[in-house]
Amino acid sequence: MYSGLKESLPTKWFHTANIVLMVVLMIMMLYPFWHILMYSLSDPKFASTGGVLPVAKASYLDDLYNRPRESIHCDGL
Repeated sequence: MYSGLKESLPTKWFHTANIVLMVVLMIMMLYPFWHILMYSLSDPKFASTGGVLPVAKASYLDDLYNRPRESIHCDGL
């Protein structure tokens, strides 16, 4: 705020409560996106068990990139 003005106690409490509320709302809104991202990057067998995924488990992308090139082929439609 302004350096020359002194905030009253209710104003300080309001600002503190406002910041806490905004942080809680931010977490509530970002968590579903994080969960979907970790679910989509996890190995399907771990993802099918459900539960909370704070980080990707046995990343599915690791299997795709570390697989030998010879085993990846497309037979067409």
